[in-house]
Amino acid sequence: MSVASASTAFTEGDQTLSLNERMAHALRKSTYECMVCYDVVRHRDAVWSCSKSCFAVFHAKCIRVWASSASAQTATASQDLMANNGRPEWRCPGCQFKYAEAPYPSCFCGKSNQPPHYAAARSSMSTTPHSCGDVCRKDRKCSHKCLEVCHPGPCEKCDLTAPEMECFCGKVILRFKCADVEERMDLSCGQTCGKLLDCGKHICENACHEGSCDSCPIRVERDCECGKCTTTIGCAAETRNEIFQCDEVCSVPFPCGLHVCEEVCHKHDEFLACPMDPSNVESCPCGSSTIVELIERNRENCSEDVPLCDSTCAKLLRCGHICTAPCHSGDCAPCTYKVTLPCRCGRSVNSLQCKNIALDADGRYQIQLCDRVCKMGRSCKRHQCGNVCCPADTAAHYCELQCEKTLKCGTHKCQMACGHTERCHDCFEGVSFDELTCACGLEIMYPPIPCGTKPPQCKRPCRIPLTCGHVSYSTHACHPASEPCPKCMIFGERACACGKSVMKNVPCSRTVAPSCGAPCLKPVDGCQHPCKRTCHTGDCLDATHKCSEKCNRVRAICGHVCSFSCHGKNYCSEDKPCRQMIRETCPCGLKSSEFPCSAWKESVGRNSSSASSNLSCDESCAMAKRNRTLADALDISPEVVASAASAGTSAATLEPLESRLSLIKHAYLNLVWTRGIEKILAEFVQDASRKLHHLPGSKPAGIKFVVGVAAYYGLEAEIVDAHWGKPSVLVRKVPRKLCSVPPVLVSVLAPQY
Repeated sequence: MSVASASTAFTEGDQTLSLNERMAHALRKSTYECMVCYDVVRHRDAVWSCSKSCFAVFHAKCIRVWASSASAQTATASQDLMANNGRPEWRCPGCQFKYAEAPYPSCFCGKSNQPPHYAAARSSMSTTPHSCGDVCRKDRKCSHKCLEVCHPGPCEKCDLTAPEMECFCGKVILRFKCADVEERMDLSCGQTCGKLLDCGKHICENACHEGSCDSCPIRVERDCECGKCTTTIGCAAETRNEIFQCDEVCSVPFPCGLHVCEEVCHKHDEFLACPMDPSNVESCPCGSSTIVELIERNRENCSEDVPLCDSTCAKLLRCGHICTAPCHSGDCAPCTYKVTLPCRCGRSVNSLQCKNIALDADGRYQIQLCDRVCKMGRSCKRHQCGNVCCPADTAAHYCELQCEKTLKCGTHKCQMACGHTERCHDCFEGVSFDELTCACGLEIMYPPIPCGTKPPQCKRPCRIPLTCGHVSYSTHACHPASEPCPKCMIFGERACACGKSVMKNVPCSRTVAPSCGAPCLKPVDGCQHPCKRTCHTGDCLDATHKCSEKCNRVRAICGHVCSFSCHGKNYCSEDKPCRQMIRETCPCGLKSSEFPCSAWKESVGRNSSSASSNLSCDESCAMAKRNRTLADALDISPEVVASAASAGTSAATLEPLESRLSLIKHAYLNLVWTRGIEKILAEFVQDASRKLHHLPGSKPAGIKFVVGVAAYYGLEAEIVDAHWGKPSVLVRKVPRKLCSVPPVLVSVLAPQY
């Protein structure tokens, strides 16, 4: 518990005052409460105050009972009693500081065990009860004593001047007040340090700093021992004459001129004799025989080979075995001795050559591992071992994992060792030392607050203002800010979604704009047609709503008004053939018929001035021309001539086949069937011996098609058996009427449309 926690023991006094002044004010007013009995501390009561941390004041009799109670004692073992001279420690109820000595009544500074009674305190509020009236003289953090009158609470900071202190470099004398002196404060003067560096040649160029100076940053060049390489080293390293060696081989020739030095970079002695010189080699490589014993003389020079004996080399190898090869020069071959080693778990034994077994730094064989995975349970009885080639000792199966069980707070995990037998520890990660209040702040829970604690329940009315600014008429209880308040119950006016009307009695809590029910009529983005939807929010067009208007714009190619649905643009895209019907006449002007324009972005269709008419003159045109010529010659009316020839020209009054769109459409959908009908009719027309032909029944659309097409062959068609529900067509040749195959077949026209 901090010093500030002691101020919660009273409720009166100005909170802007210091802790000492507030405690003195509460003691004079007899409103200060003892933390043990929760009764006020009166003027005549004997008191004891904590002088270490919290400075709380207690009744002397209450603190003695507290110190002697079993709950306050923290050490009862014999070794602890011996360490405290037979007295157990007890904790202050305010700050939990451990005391070894028993509490006795005293003044605040501890000089008087029986402070004078304070009859004058009742008449003079300037005197603090339970004070001895003498100077405090408690030790402070500085060398000066407290000079205030015996007082409750901590001593005020010292305002006297602290002893003079030097800066880090020692050039400047600094002076501070004791209250401003801290344990770690910056005593730098800001000037250059100027201390001699570790090289002994240069001075520190850094600003005045704490601690020792850095190593000399100046770099100097230094040759290696063999003189082949050059590097840069610190100035301090050169002063200490540190040796620099490169990775190159020396390669300096010996005096014999035949051999060179094979050692790594070192300082070579030019007078050093060759290692193969006869004076240096006096025996065979294995050392069992001398040169004289083998060749009965000494070698003459270093170039002469060293003789070999017939003995075994017997040199001790790094693995501990001896070389079994005959006496030889140079390094010994790898050891071929067979070694039998068990694996770490002891279940397998491997027989390997010594050269295939790795050695550690001490020359001992490394432990061999098998492939067995240990499935024994660990000490926690929750996890399996899982190690490869695991030793069977108990220490190897000790679980080093953490418990990781969820604590009561529901957020943090247990950090004790896995498999512990006692219950998991309380959560200490999320413990809060701040007050926990309800949303309105009137219900308070004082620290420490365990992790996961919910705010205290408050039954007072909620004080959270509504976001709309209206007065809340709800009487719901105080709740956390994460929970929403009931919706506002005020009704008001609000503009509709399309903005044409103002709607009344709209709930304030409604977030979506109301609809007036009238058409929206806003220009739709892209096509600019008026929106026909009912007054709505959001965009006029979305995934479910499309523009339902016709295009109704003039097509640029043909000049007709587009009758297709909206293209979603402010112009006609002309991506489909125009459906406007246009009238065409034959060259003589007698016949005329309507055809679709069919103009679009990839074709000009029939509306082009250069396009020739698909309607040609036929026999009726020639007959009309002949009748006009005959009428002019006979000086009679052309109608008289036409009426006389009407009996033979009935076939010429047929509408052109190209304009019969219903027949062409049916032929397009049933093209194979149409060609079969045309073949039957052509064979019937060309057969002069046949006067009648019966076509079997078909669908109503097929019956209608056969009747319509038969007229263009000069035939008369009749539907029979219609009352039986199985109609068929009877085709016959008409007397005194020419029957022939038409020049253009409907099966030829159908693919073009």
